[in-house]
Amino acid sequence: MSRVFSESARQILIESKDTARRLGNNYVGIYHFLMCLNRFNSDGKLNVKVTLGEKKEMIHYLKGRKMDLNGKREYVLTKQLQEACQVSRFHSWIMGSKQIHPEHIYLGILGYEVENKERYLQLLTESGVLLTRLKRMMIRWYFTRNVKRLVINFIFNL
Repeated sequence: MSRVFSESARQILIESKDTARRLGNNYVGIYHFLMCLNRFNSDGKLNVKVTLGEKKEMIHYLKGRKMDLNGKREYVLTKQLQEACQVSRFHSWIMGSKQIHPEHIYLGILGYEVENKERYLQLLTESGVLLTRLKRMMIRWYFTRNVKRLVINFIFNL
Protein backbone atom coordinates (compact mmCIF):
# COMPACT_ATOMS: atom_id res chain seq x y z
CA MET A 1 0.00 0.00 0.00
CA SER A 2 1.21 3.47 -0.82
CA ARG A 3 2.75 5.78 1.78
CA VAL A 4 -0.08 8.16 0.98
CA PHE A 5 -2.35 5.99 3.17
CA SER A 6 -2.10 6.76 6.88
CA GLU A 7 -1.41 4.00 9.37
CA SER A 8 -5.06 4.05 10.47
CA ALA A 9 -6.23 3.66 6.84
CA ARG A 10 -3.93 0.67 6.38
CA GLN A 11 -5.08 -0.86 9.65
CA ILE A 12 -8.80 -0.48 8.90
CA LEU A 13 -8.32 -2.28 5.57
CA ILE A 14 -6.43 -5.09 7.32
CA GLU A 15 -9.14 -5.35 9.96
CA SER A 16 -11.80 -5.33 7.24
CA LYS A 17 -10.12 -8.39 5.74
CA ASP A 18 -10.10 -10.09 9.17
CA THR A 19 -13.80 -9.27 9.57
CA ALA A 20 -14.50 -10.84 6.17
CA ARG A 21 -12.60 -13.96 7.21
CA ARG A 22 -14.55 -14.22 10.50
CA LEU A 23 -17.86 -13.91 8.65
CA GLY A 24 -16.92 -16.61 6.13
CA ASN A 25 -16.59 -14.25 3.15
CA ASN A 26 -13.94 -14.61 0.45
CA TYR A 27 -13.95 -10.88 -0.43
CA VAL A 28 -13.67 -7.52 1.35
CA GLY A 29 -16.48 -5.04 0.73
CA ILE A 30 -17.85 -1.78 2.02
CA TYR A 31 -19.84 -3.46 4.79
CA HIS A 32 -16.66 -5.01 6.18
CA PHE A 33 -15.06 -1.56 6.10
CA LEU A 34 -18.08 0.08 7.77
CA MET A 35 -18.12 -2.52 10.54
CA CYS A 36 -14.57 -1.44 11.48
CA LEU A 37 -15.03 2.31 10.97
CA ASN A 38 -15.95 3.34 14.53
CA ARG A 39 -12.63 2.21 15.97
CA PHE A 40 -10.53 4.02 13.37
CA ASN A 41 -12.54 7.20 12.85
CA SER A 42 -12.32 8.48 16.42
CA ASP A 43 -9.43 10.81 15.55
CA GLY A 44 -10.83 11.94 12.20
CA LYS A 45 -12.56 15.18 11.28
CA LEU A 46 -15.82 13.44 10.34
CA ASN A 47 -18.08 12.38 13.16
CA VAL A 48 -19.44 9.20 11.56
CA LYS A 49 -20.55 6.27 13.67
CA VAL A 50 -22.06 2.96 12.59
CA THR A 51 -24.75 1.93 15.08
CA LEU A 52 -25.03 -1.49 16.67
CA GLY A 53 -28.31 -2.07 14.80
CA GLU A 54 -26.63 -1.29 11.47
CA LYS A 55 -23.78 -3.67 12.33
CA LYS A 56 -26.25 -6.46 13.14
CA GLU A 57 -27.96 -5.93 9.78
CA MET A 58 -24.60 -6.06 7.99
CA ILE A 59 -23.60 -9.26 9.81
CA HIS A 60 -26.93 -10.86 8.90
CA TYR A 61 -26.43 -9.87 5.27
CA LEU A 62 -22.77 -10.96 5.07
CA LYS A 63 -22.74 -14.19 7.10
CA GLY A 64 -21.29 -16.94 4.89
CA ARG A 65 -21.79 -15.00 1.64
CA LYS A 66 -19.28 -15.82 -1.10
CA MET A 67 -18.43 -14.19 -4.42
CA ASP A 68 -17.42 -15.91 -7.63
CA LEU A 69 -13.83 -14.73 -7.93
CA ASN A 70 -13.12 -16.32 -11.34
CA GLY A 71 -9.85 -17.89 -10.22
CA LYS A 72 -8.60 -14.82 -8.34
CA ARG A 73 -7.15 -15.22 -4.88
CA GLU A 74 -9.43 -14.86 -1.89
CA TYR A 75 -10.12 -11.56 -0.14
CA VAL A 76 -10.13 -9.29 -3.15
CA LEU A 77 -11.72 -5.88 -2.71
CA THR A 78 -15.17 -5.42 -4.20
CA LYS A 79 -15.49 -2.89 -7.00
CA GLN A 80 -17.11 -0.36 -4.65
CA LEU A 81 -14.38 -0.54 -2.00
CA GLN A 82 -11.65 -0.56 -4.63
CA GLU A 83 -13.03 2.63 -6.23
CA ALA A 84 -13.50 4.24 -2.81
CA CYS A 85 -9.81 3.61 -2.07
CA GLN A 86 -8.79 4.95 -5.48
CA VAL A 87 -10.70 8.21 -5.12
CA SER A 88 -9.82 8.68 -1.45
CA ARG A 89 -6.95 10.94 -2.48
CA PHE A 90 -9.54 13.30 -3.97
CA HIS A 91 -11.36 13.35 -0.63
CA SER A 92 -8.16 13.97 1.31
CA TRP A 93 -7.50 16.94 -1.00
CA ILE A 94 -11.04 18.28 -0.40
CA MET A 95 -10.44 18.06 3.36
CA GLY A 96 -6.97 19.60 3.15
CA SER A 97 -4.96 16.54 4.18
CA LYS A 98 -1.77 15.17 2.63
CA GLN A 99 -2.48 11.62 3.85
CA ILE A 100 -5.47 9.38 3.24
CA HIS A 101 -7.39 8.55 6.42
CA PRO A 102 -10.36 6.21 6.99
CA GLU A 103 -12.81 9.10 6.67
CA HIS A 104 -11.56 9.77 3.13
CA ILE A 105 -12.28 6.17 2.16
CA TYR A 106 -15.72 6.56 3.77
CA LEU A 107 -16.38 9.65 1.62
CA GLY A 108 -15.37 7.54 -1.39
CA ILE A 109 -18.01 5.01 -0.40
CA LEU A 110 -20.59 7.79 -0.14
CA GLY A 111 -19.50 9.16 -3.49
CA TYR A 112 -20.21 5.84 -5.18
CA GLU A 113 -23.92 6.72 -5.28
CA VAL A 114 -25.14 10.08 -6.61
CA GLU A 115 -28.03 9.99 -4.11
CA ASN A 116 -25.52 10.49 -1.27
CA LYS A 117 -24.41 13.94 -2.46
CA GLU A 118 -26.41 15.85 0.18
CA ARG A 119 -25.11 13.64 3.02
CA TYR A 120 -21.58 14.06 1.64
CA LEU A 121 -21.85 17.87 1.64
CA GLN A 122 -23.48 17.86 5.09
CA LEU A 123 -20.58 15.84 6.55
CA LEU A 124 -18.02 18.21 5.04
CA THR A 125 -19.87 21.28 6.36
CA GLU A 126 -20.30 19.80 9.85
CA SER A 127 -16.60 18.99 10.02
CA GLY A 128 -15.64 22.59 9.28
CA VAL A 129 -14.17 21.98 5.84
CA LEU A 130 -14.01 25.21 3.84
CA LEU A 131 -15.25 24.58 0.34
CA THR A 132 -13.78 27.01 -2.14
CA ARG A 133 -15.39 27.55 -5.51
CA LEU A 134 -12.94 25.13 -7.14
CA LYS A 135 -13.69 22.42 -4.57
CA ARG A 136 -17.46 22.90 -5.01
CA MET A 137 -17.05 22.58 -8.77
CA MET A 138 -14.91 19.46 -8.37
CA ILE A 139 -17.48 17.88 -6.02
CA ARG A 140 -20.26 18.62 -8.49
CA TRP A 141 -18.19 16.93 -11.21
CA TYR A 142 -17.32 14.05 -8.91
CA PHE A 143 -20.99 13.20 -8.49
CA THR A 144 -21.46 13.24 -12.26
CA ARG A 145 -20.70 9.70 -13.43
CA ASN A 146 -19.31 10.75 -16.82
CA VAL A 147 -16.68 13.05 -15.35
CA LYS A 148 -15.57 10.97 -12.34
CA ARG A 149 -12.39 9.69 -14.03
CA LEU A 150 -11.45 13.24 -15.11
CA VAL A 151 -11.65 14.43 -11.49
CA ILE A 152 -9.61 11.47 -10.24
CA ASN A 153 -6.91 12.04 -12.86
CA PHE A 154 -6.78 15.76 -12.03
CA ILE A 155 -6.23 15.08 -8.32
CA PHE A 156 -3.61 12.39 -8.89
CA ASN A 157 -1.61 14.81 -11.05
CA LEU A 158 -1.55 17.66 -8.49
